[in-house]
Amino acid sequence: MSQRNSVTLGRILDVLAGIVLDVLAGIPDRTQLVRRFAVFDPTATDELEPGTLLLCPGFDTVPELLSLRAVLLDRGVHTVVIRDGGSLPGDTVNAFAGDDLAVLVLSPSISWTRAIHLLQTLLGTESVERDRTPSGVSVGGDLFAFADSVSALVDAPITIEDTEFRILAFSSRHGTVDQARITSVLDRKVPSEYVAMLGSRGVVQHLQRSSESVWIPPDGAESDLARVAVAIHSGGRYLGSLWAAVQSPLESERDSAFKAAAKMLAIHLLQRQLHNDAERRLNEWRMVSLLRGEQPESPTTWPKPTPRSFVVFALGMRQSPGDPESPAGSSLDELSDSLAVHLAALHPCSVAARIGDTVYAVLPTRAVDTEAERYACIVATDYLQRTQARSGVVIGVGRAVTRLPDLPRAREDADRARGVLQTARGAQRVATFGDVYIDYALQTLAHDAHAMGVHPLGPVRNLLEAGSQYVDTLLEWLESFGDVNRASAALHVHPNTFRYRLRRVREMLDVDLDDPDVRFRLLVQLRIARASDSWPTVVGQD
Repeated sequence: MSQRNSVTLGRILDVLAGIVLDVLAGIPDRTQLVRRFAVFDPTATDELEPGTLLLCPGFDTVPELLSLRAVLLDRGVHTVVIRDGGSLPGDTVNAFAGDDLAVLVLSPSISWTRAIHLLQTLLGTESVERDRTPSGVSVGGDLFAFADSVSALVDAPITIEDTEFRILAFSSRHGTVDQARITSVLDRKVPSEYVAMLGSRGVVQHLQRSSESVWIPPDGAESDLARVAVAIHSGGRYLGSLWAAVQSPLESERDSAFKAAAKMLAIHLLQRQLHNDAERRLNEWRMVSLLRGEQPESPTTWPKPTPRSFVVFALGMRQSPGDPESPAGSSLDELSDSLAVHLAALHPCSVAARIGDTVYAVLPTRAVDTEAERYACIVATDYLQRTQARSGVVIGVGRAVTRLPDLPRAREDADRARGVLQTARGAQRVATFGDVYIDYALQTLAHDAHAMGVHPLGPVRNLLEAGSQYVDTLLEWLESFGDVNRASAALHVHPNTFRYRLRRVREMLDVDLDDPDVRFRLLVQLRIARASDSWPTVVGQD
C-alpha cells in the first residue's frame, strides 16, 4: 500500500496505544519512520520494504512466528502487529522479538478492517471524508445513530461533544429539555456561559483527567436539568465527552453502560481527529506549494470564469504579553477552518491553512490590481464581523498578482502588513501593505538602528523616562506646528502649564527646537516610539 507521507512509530503509538494497539514484546524504536503498512503474505515476502508496519492476522502458531523472524530482518522490517498474544508462550514471543523486533498486539475489540482504516488515515493513504459541518469539522454520519442508541440505553437526551464543547451529534429523542440543550443543539456549540460555569466547578478539569462520570446539578439559569458527563479518552488523550440530560443520577447499571459507550466512542472520535489531521496536512502542503510559487494544479482545472489575479491573506493575533486570551494552536486551527469555509463560498479553489503562528489563505478573484486588493479587504473585514472573531485577530492583505509564481512576493506583503497590525495600538484590523507602509518603514528604521548599535529613539529616551506628559507635550506641539493654544487645548491643560512642560522638554532634550531638521527627526523618533513597546503607559505627575 502506498502513502503520501511517512510518520514515526512513536506518533502511531501516541495516537493508537491503549485503545487500538499495545506493545506485547520488544522495545519499539519510536524514531523509526513508518512509510507503509502491509498485510503479511507468505508468498510475497520479497515485496516487503524497510519502514513497513507488518500486520499479521491469523498468525498465532509458534513455528510460523519463529520462521518469520529471519525473513523480516532480512527485509528491514522491525515492527509487526498480531491479534492474540495470549495464545502464544511468553518466552516464544520474547525470543521472536529479541533486540531487533517490536511486537504489537491488536485490541480484541478492534477488527483488522477498522485497524487498517485507522492506519490509512494516519499515514495519509486515504482521502479525507466528505461529511463535514459548516465549520469544516468532519463528523461520522453514524454518530447521530450512536447518540440515539445511548439515549435509549440510559433513557435520557444525549449530546456528543468535542474538546471545545462543539456538538458533534445529538440524539433525536429530546424528551424534557431545557434552554441550555435547545441553544446548544441550534448553535452546535455549548453556550460560553455554561462552559465557564463548568470550568468554575472543576468539571472541565475532571473530564480532561478522568474516565469516571461526573454529576452536574442544574445551575438554575438556562439549565433546569442536571447533567451526567463522561470523558472520551484514547491512549491518555482527551478527545471529547458524552453528555446526558437527566432528572436524577444514573443508577449503577446505567452508569456503567454510559461509561462503556464513551469507550466505544473513542474509536469514532479518534478516526475523526485523524481525518482532520490528514486534511490539515494536505491543505498545509498545498499552501506551502502555492506560497513558494509552485502550482499544484493545472490552470485548466480552474472553474469558469478563470481568475485574473490572486490575493494572499495572512491572519495572526496581536501580541499582548501576559494576555490569557493569546491563542493556542487549536484556536488558530479553528480560525483556519472558518476562513476556509468563508472563502470557499466566494471561490471554490480558494485555500486556507495554518503554518506556524499564521493562517494563510489564497483567494482567486476576477478583479486586478488595487481593485482586487480593495475587494480582498472587504472580504477580510466581512469575515471578522461574521465570525465575531475576538479583537486580537488581524489580517494582512498582500498585493494582487496575476501569476502563481508571484505569490511569494504577495505573501511577503501580507506578512509585513500583518506584522504591523500585530504591534499597532489602533483599532485597525485589516490592511494592505500599502496602507501601513510608513509604519513598516518606521519599524525597519528601529530594527536597523538596533543592528548598528544605535538607539533608535535618540534624545527622546529622556522624555520616555520622565513620563508620558512630556512625550505628549512634545508630540502635540510638533503636530500643532508650534501653536501652543491649539496644542494645550488638545491635551486639556492650561496654556501656561503647557509652556512650563515645553520648557522642561527643551531642558531634557538639549536640542534646538527652532531647527526644522531637528523637529523632523524628533517627530520620526516619536512615531517609532509609538510603533514600538517604548511608548509610556504610566502618566507621570509634576
